[in-house]
Amino acid sequence: MKTRILIRANASSRLGTGHLMRCITLALNIRHNIPADIHFVCNVDIPQALAKDIRCRGFSLSLLSATEEAPVDMERDAWETIAAVGEQCDWLIVDHYGLDARWEQLLRPYARSILVIDDLANRPHDCDVLLDQNLYPNMDKRYSGLLPEHALQLLGPEFALLRNEFFCLAEDAVVRTQCQCILVNFGGSDPTNELGKMLPVVQSEIGKQFHFILVAGPANSRVPELRASFSSFDHVTFYEHYSNMAELLASSDLAIGAGGISMWERCYMGVPSMVITVAENQKATVVEAAKRGLAWHMGASGEVRTGQITEMLEKLLNKPEMLAEQSRAVLVLTETQRRSGRHPILSILKGEL
Repeated sequence: MKTRILIRANASSRLGTGHLMRCITLALNIRHNIPADIHFVCNVDIPQALAKDIRCRGFSLSLLSATEEAPVDMERDAWETIAAVGEQCDWLIVDHYGLDARWEQLLRPYARSILVIDDLANRPHDCDVLLDQNLYPNMDKRYSGLLPEHALQLLGPEFALLRNEFFCLAEDAVVRTQCQCILVNFGGSDPTNELGKMLPVVQSEIGKQFHFILVAGPANSRVPELRASFSSFDHVTFYEHYSNMAELLASSDLAIGAGGISMWERCYMGVPSMVITVAENQKATVVEAAKRGLAWHMGASGEVRTGQITEMLEKLLNKPEMLAEQSRAVLVLTETQRRSGRHPILSILKGEL
Protein backbone atom coordinates (compact mmCIF):
# COMPACT_ATOMS: atom_id res chain seq x y z
CA MET A 1 0.00 0.00 0.00
CA LYS A 2 1.29 3.44 -0.89
CA THR A 3 1.93 6.10 1.74
CA ARG A 4 -0.38 9.12 1.20
CA ILE A 5 1.49 12.40 1.59
CA LEU A 6 0.14 15.97 1.34
CA ILE A 7 2.60 18.87 1.01
CA ARG A 8 1.53 22.47 1.69
CA ALA A 9 4.06 25.05 0.42
CA ASN A 10 4.13 28.39 -1.38
CA ALA A 11 6.33 30.04 -4.01
CA SER A 12 6.41 33.21 -6.12
CA SER A 13 8.73 34.91 -8.59
CA ARG A 14 9.09 38.01 -6.40
CA LEU A 15 9.34 36.46 -2.93
CA GLY A 16 11.26 33.36 -3.93
CA THR A 17 10.80 29.65 -4.62
CA GLY A 18 12.92 28.10 -1.88
CA HIS A 19 10.11 26.60 0.23
CA LEU A 20 8.51 24.82 -2.70
CA MET A 21 11.83 23.75 -4.22
CA ARG A 22 12.95 22.03 -1.03
CA CYS A 23 9.56 20.29 -0.79
CA ILE A 24 9.92 19.05 -4.36
CA THR A 25 13.36 17.76 -3.37
CA LEU A 26 11.85 15.93 -0.40
CA ALA A 27 9.04 14.51 -2.56
CA LEU A 28 11.55 13.13 -5.07
CA ASN A 29 13.58 11.57 -2.26
CA ILE A 30 10.45 9.98 -0.82
CA ARG A 31 9.31 8.54 -4.15
CA HIS A 32 12.80 7.20 -4.84
CA ASN A 33 12.71 5.21 -1.58
CA ILE A 34 9.06 4.67 -0.61
CA PRO A 35 5.91 3.74 -2.59
CA ALA A 36 3.93 6.96 -2.14
CA ASP A 37 1.11 9.11 -3.55
CA ILE A 38 2.21 12.73 -3.17
CA HIS A 39 -0.14 15.70 -3.53
CA PHE A 40 1.04 19.34 -3.49
CA VAL A 41 -1.17 22.20 -2.30
CA CYS A 42 0.12 25.66 -3.27
CA ASN A 43 -0.84 29.31 -3.71
CA VAL A 44 -2.75 30.13 -6.89
CA ASP A 45 0.00 32.41 -8.24
CA ILE A 46 2.99 30.06 -8.10
CA PRO A 47 5.25 30.42 -11.17
CA GLN A 48 3.81 28.43 -14.05
CA ALA A 49 7.17 26.78 -14.67
CA LEU A 50 7.07 25.28 -11.17
CA ALA A 51 3.44 24.16 -11.49
CA LYS A 52 4.35 22.44 -14.76
CA ASP A 53 7.43 20.87 -13.18
CA ILE A 54 5.40 19.41 -10.30
CA ARG A 55 2.88 17.85 -12.67
CA CYS A 56 5.51 16.65 -15.15
CA ARG A 57 7.24 14.79 -12.34
CA GLY A 58 4.02 12.85 -11.75
CA PHE A 59 2.82 14.61 -8.59
CA SER A 60 -0.71 15.97 -8.29
CA LEU A 61 -1.23 19.68 -7.59
CA SER A 62 -4.09 21.72 -6.12
CA LEU A 63 -4.06 25.53 -6.12
CA LEU A 64 -5.74 27.45 -3.31
CA SER A 65 -7.41 30.84 -3.66
CA ALA A 66 -4.65 32.46 -1.59
CA THR A 67 -1.84 34.38 -3.26
CA GLU A 68 1.72 34.42 -1.95
CA GLU A 69 1.76 38.16 -1.27
CA ALA A 70 -1.68 38.49 0.38
CA PRO A 71 -2.07 38.27 4.19
CA VAL A 72 -2.69 34.69 5.29
CA ASP A 73 -6.27 33.81 6.23
CA MET A 74 -5.33 30.77 8.28
CA GLU A 75 -8.81 29.30 8.71
CA ARG A 76 -9.72 29.68 5.04
CA ASP A 77 -6.37 28.21 4.04
CA ALA A 78 -6.95 25.25 6.35
CA TRP A 79 -10.40 24.43 4.99
CA GLU A 80 -9.27 24.71 1.38
CA THR A 81 -6.36 22.41 2.20
CA ILE A 82 -8.72 19.95 3.88
CA ALA A 83 -10.84 19.93 0.73
CA ALA A 84 -7.72 19.03 -1.25
CA VAL A 85 -6.89 16.16 1.15
CA GLY A 86 -10.11 14.36 0.25
CA GLU A 87 -9.45 11.68 2.82
CA GLN A 88 -6.97 11.19 5.64
CA CYS A 89 -3.32 11.24 4.61
CA ASP A 90 -0.48 9.43 6.34
CA TRP A 91 1.77 12.50 6.45
CA LEU A 92 1.05 16.19 6.17
CA ILE A 93 4.18 18.19 5.35
CA VAL A 94 3.95 21.96 5.75
CA ASP A 95 6.59 24.52 4.74
CA HIS A 96 5.03 27.98 5.09
CA TYR A 97 6.07 30.94 7.26
CA GLY A 98 2.46 32.15 7.58
CA LEU A 99 1.07 28.96 9.13
CA ASP A 100 1.41 27.79 12.72
CA ALA A 101 -0.14 25.52 15.38
CA ARG A 102 -3.65 26.94 14.82
CA TRP A 103 -3.62 25.80 11.19
CA GLU A 104 -2.00 22.48 12.05
CA GLN A 105 -4.63 21.74 14.72
CA LEU A 106 -7.39 22.23 12.14
CA LEU A 107 -5.63 19.67 9.91
CA ARG A 108 -4.97 17.16 12.73
CA PRO A 109 -8.08 15.02 12.09
CA TYR A 110 -7.04 14.62 8.44
CA ALA A 111 -3.41 13.58 8.95
CA ARG A 112 -1.96 10.71 10.95
CA SER A 113 1.33 12.59 11.39
CA ILE A 114 2.55 16.14 10.71
CA LEU A 115 6.03 17.21 9.63
CA VAL A 116 6.87 20.93 9.76
CA ILE A 117 9.83 22.41 7.88
CA ASP A 118 10.86 25.72 9.46
CA ASP A 119 13.87 27.93 10.06
CA LEU A 120 12.40 30.95 11.85
CA ALA A 121 11.55 29.45 15.27
CA ASN A 122 9.17 32.38 15.85
CA ARG A 123 5.80 30.63 16.31
CA PRO A 124 4.33 27.47 17.91
CA HIS A 125 3.73 24.27 15.94
CA ASP A 126 1.50 21.26 16.56
CA CYS A 127 3.66 18.66 14.83
CA ASP A 128 5.21 15.23 15.28
CA VAL A 129 8.48 16.06 13.54
CA LEU A 130 10.20 19.41 12.99
CA LEU A 131 12.99 19.80 10.44
CA ASP A 132 15.28 22.84 10.49
CA GLN A 133 18.28 22.28 8.23
CA ASN A 134 20.04 25.53 9.05
CA LEU A 135 22.84 26.43 11.43
CA TYR A 136 22.46 28.67 14.49
CA PRO A 137 24.16 29.17 17.85
CA ASN A 138 22.47 27.09 20.59
CA MET A 139 20.57 25.13 17.97
CA ASP A 140 19.29 22.53 20.46
CA LYS A 141 17.35 25.20 22.40
CA ARG A 142 16.00 27.09 19.40
CA TYR A 143 12.47 25.62 19.52
CA SER A 144 12.08 25.41 23.30
CA GLY A 145 8.46 26.01 24.26
CA LEU A 146 7.24 26.05 20.65
CA LEU A 147 6.63 22.32 20.07
CA PRO A 148 4.73 19.44 21.72
CA GLU A 149 6.92 17.40 24.09
CA HIS A 150 6.70 14.34 21.84
CA ALA A 151 7.91 16.15 18.71
CA LEU A 152 11.13 14.83 17.17
CA GLN A 153 13.53 17.63 16.21
CA LEU A 154 15.89 17.24 13.24
CA LEU A 155 18.19 20.25 13.55
CA GLY A 156 21.23 21.36 11.56
CA PRO A 157 22.75 21.05 8.09
CA GLU A 158 23.34 17.32 8.54
CA PHE A 159 19.59 17.10 7.84
CA ALA A 160 19.75 19.28 4.71
CA LEU A 161 17.24 18.28 2.04
CA LEU A 162 19.41 17.24 -0.90
CA ARG A 163 18.27 15.85 -4.22
CA ASN A 164 19.15 12.28 -5.18
CA GLU A 165 21.77 13.42 -7.70
CA PHE A 166 23.92 14.72 -4.84
CA PHE A 167 24.06 11.29 -3.25
CA CYS A 168 24.96 9.79 -6.65
CA LEU A 169 27.92 12.17 -7.00
CA ALA A 170 29.23 11.84 -3.44
CA GLU A 171 32.57 10.49 -4.72
CA ASP A 172 33.10 13.71 -6.69
CA ALA A 173 33.12 15.76 -3.48
CA VAL A 174 36.84 16.49 -3.21
CA VAL A 175 39.05 19.23 -1.77
CA ARG A 176 39.47 22.21 -4.11
CA THR A 177 43.08 23.38 -4.31
CA GLN A 178 42.86 26.04 -7.04
CA CYS A 179 40.18 28.30 -8.47
CA GLN A 180 39.46 28.15 -12.19
CA CYS A 181 35.70 27.66 -12.57
CA ILE A 182 33.12 29.69 -10.62
CA LEU A 183 29.43 28.78 -10.40
CA VAL A 184 27.03 31.69 -9.82
CA ASN A 185 23.39 31.03 -8.90
CA PHE A 186 20.92 32.80 -6.62
CA GLY A 187 18.05 30.32 -6.50
CA GLY A 188 15.05 29.72 -8.68
CA SER A 189 13.94 33.33 -9.15
CA ASP A 190 16.78 35.65 -7.99
CA PRO A 191 14.30 38.42 -7.04
CA THR A 192 17.05 40.94 -6.17
CA ASN A 193 18.86 40.38 -9.50
CA GLU A 194 22.19 39.37 -7.98
CA LEU A 195 23.13 37.62 -11.21
CA GLY A 196 22.79 40.88 -13.14
CA LYS A 197 25.07 42.59 -10.63
CA MET A 198 27.85 40.14 -11.59
CA LEU A 199 28.36 41.86 -14.95
CA PRO A 200 31.13 44.25 -13.73
CA VAL A 201 32.88 41.31 -12.05
CA VAL A 202 32.86 39.29 -15.27
CA GLN A 203 34.12 42.31 -17.22
CA SER A 204 36.97 43.09 -14.79
CA GLU A 205 40.60 42.08 -15.40
CA ILE A 206 40.41 39.77 -12.38
CA GLY A 207 37.16 38.23 -13.65
CA LYS A 208 38.72 37.42 -17.02
CA GLN A 209 41.07 34.97 -15.30
CA PHE A 210 38.19 32.62 -14.43
CA HIS A 211 35.47 30.73 -16.26
CA PHE A 212 32.01 31.60 -14.95
CA ILE A 213 28.96 29.33 -15.08
CA LEU A 214 25.84 31.46 -14.56
CA VAL A 215 22.47 29.80 -13.82
CA ALA A 216 19.44 32.12 -13.83
CA GLY A 217 16.77 29.76 -12.41
CA PRO A 218 13.40 28.47 -13.69
CA ALA A 219 11.34 31.38 -12.30
CA ASN A 220 13.74 34.20 -13.19
CA SER A 221 11.82 36.90 -15.08
CA ARG A 222 15.01 38.60 -16.34
CA VAL A 223 16.37 35.74 -18.47
CA PRO A 224 16.28 37.58 -21.84
CA GLU A 225 18.22 40.59 -20.58
CA LEU A 226 20.66 38.42 -18.63
CA ARG A 227 21.36 36.27 -21.66
CA ALA A 228 21.94 39.39 -23.75
CA SER A 229 24.31 40.86 -21.14
CA PHE A 230 26.54 37.81 -20.82
CA SER A 231 26.37 36.18 -24.28
CA SER A 232 29.39 38.07 -25.68
CA PHE A 233 31.90 36.75 -23.12
CA ASP A 234 34.00 33.70 -24.05
CA HIS A 235 34.71 32.99 -20.38
CA VAL A 236 31.01 32.76 -19.45
CA THR A 237 28.56 29.88 -19.85
CA PHE A 238 24.96 30.99 -19.28
CA TYR A 239 22.07 28.65 -18.46
CA GLU A 240 18.45 29.68 -18.08
CA HIS A 241 18.01 26.61 -15.92
CA TYR A 242 20.09 23.52 -15.14
CA SER A 243 18.32 20.51 -13.67
CA ASN A 244 21.37 18.81 -12.12
CA MET A 245 23.04 21.35 -9.82
CA ALA A 246 25.17 18.60 -8.25
CA GLU A 247 26.79 18.01 -11.63
CA LEU A 248 27.64 21.71 -12.03
CA LEU A 249 29.04 21.89 -8.50
CA ALA A 250 31.19 18.82 -9.13
CA SER A 251 32.94 20.72 -11.93
CA SER A 252 33.24 24.02 -10.01
CA ASP A 253 36.01 25.28 -7.72
CA LEU A 254 34.08 28.13 -6.13
CA ALA A 255 30.44 29.23 -5.90
CA ILE A 256 28.88 32.66 -5.50
CA GLY A 257 25.29 32.55 -4.29
CA ALA A 258 22.73 33.11 -1.56
CA GLY A 259 22.17 31.36 1.75
CA GLY A 260 19.55 28.69 2.25
CA ILE A 261 19.68 25.12 0.97
CA SER A 262 22.02 26.01 -1.90
CA MET A 263 24.72 26.81 0.68
CA TRP A 264 24.48 23.28 2.10
CA GLU A 265 24.48 21.79 -1.42
CA ARG A 266 27.82 23.51 -2.03
CA CYS A 267 29.13 22.20 1.27
CA TYR A 268 28.10 18.64 0.40
CA MET A 269 30.12 18.80 -2.83
CA GLY A 270 33.14 20.38 -1.12
CA VAL A 271 32.76 23.70 -2.94
CA PRO A 272 33.81 26.86 -1.03
CA SER A 273 31.41 29.78 -1.44
CA MET A 274 31.07 33.53 -1.31
CA VAL A 275 27.59 34.19 0.09
CA ILE A 276 25.40 37.25 -0.40
CA THR A 277 22.31 37.14 1.80
CA VAL A 278 19.18 38.03 -0.17
CA ALA A 279 16.63 37.67 2.66
CA GLU A 280 16.71 38.62 6.33
CA ASN A 281 16.07 35.03 7.46
CA GLN A 282 19.33 33.91 5.79
CA LYS A 283 21.59 36.25 7.73
CA ALA A 284 21.96 34.46 11.09
CA THR A 285 22.75 31.12 9.46
CA VAL A 286 25.28 32.59 7.03
CA VAL A 287 26.98 34.59 9.79
CA GLU A 288 27.29 31.42 11.89
CA ALA A 289 28.59 29.44 8.91
CA ALA A 290 31.21 32.14 8.25
CA LYS A 291 32.32 32.02 11.92
CA ARG A 292 32.90 28.29 11.53
CA GLY A 293 34.88 28.70 8.30
CA LEU A 294 32.15 27.18 6.09
CA ALA A 295 31.57 30.22 3.83
CA TRP A 296 32.70 33.78 3.18
CA HIS A 297 29.86 36.17 4.02
CA MET A 298 30.15 39.10 1.63
CA GLY A 299 27.17 40.97 3.10
CA ALA A 300 23.52 41.60 2.33
CA SER A 301 22.03 42.27 -1.08
CA GLY A 302 22.21 45.95 -1.91
CA GLU A 303 25.26 46.47 0.30
CA VAL A 304 27.84 44.35 -1.50
CA ARG A 305 30.13 46.26 -3.85
CA THR A 306 31.63 44.81 -7.04
CA GLY A 307 35.04 45.64 -5.65
CA GLN A 308 34.51 43.33 -2.67
CA ILE A 309 33.94 40.39 -4.96
CA THR A 310 36.90 41.09 -7.25
CA GLU A 311 39.15 41.65 -4.21
CA MET A 312 38.12 38.26 -2.82
CA LEU A 313 38.74 36.58 -6.17
CA GLU A 314 42.21 38.12 -6.32
CA LYS A 315 42.93 36.81 -2.81
CA LEU A 316 41.94 33.30 -3.86
CA LEU A 317 44.20 33.52 -6.91
CA ASN A 318 47.14 34.53 -4.75
CA LYS A 319 46.34 32.32 -1.73
CA PRO A 320 44.77 29.07 -2.98
CA GLU A 321 45.30 27.59 0.48
CA MET A 322 42.27 29.65 1.58
CA LEU A 323 40.17 27.70 -0.90
CA ALA A 324 41.52 24.35 0.27
CA GLU A 325 40.99 25.17 3.94
CA GLN A 326 37.30 25.97 3.48
CA SER A 327 36.79 23.03 1.13
CA ARG A 328 38.10 20.63 3.80
CA ALA A 329 35.89 22.22 6.46
CA VAL A 330 32.66 21.82 4.48
CA LEU A 331 33.48 18.23 3.57
CA VAL A 332 33.89 17.39 7.27
CA LEU A 333 30.50 19.01 8.00
CA THR A 334 28.66 16.89 5.42
CA GLU A 335 30.56 13.61 5.81
CA THR A 336 27.69 11.83 7.61
CA GLN A 337 25.22 12.61 4.82
CA ARG A 338 27.60 11.29 2.16
CA ARG A 339 28.16 8.06 4.08
CA SER A 340 24.45 7.37 4.64
CA GLY A 341 23.43 8.00 1.03
CA ARG A 342 19.92 9.16 1.95
CA HIS A 343 18.09 11.62 4.19
CA PRO A 344 17.24 10.44 7.75
CA ILE A 345 13.63 11.62 7.32
CA LEU A 346 13.02 8.64 5.03
CA SER A 347 13.47 6.19 7.91
CA ILE A 348 10.87 8.16 9.90
CA LEU A 349 8.37 8.19 7.04
CA LYS A 350 8.85 4.46 6.59
CA GLY A 351 8.23 3.86 10.30
CA GLU A 352 11.75 2.56 10.92
CA LEU A 353 12.41 5.09 13.72
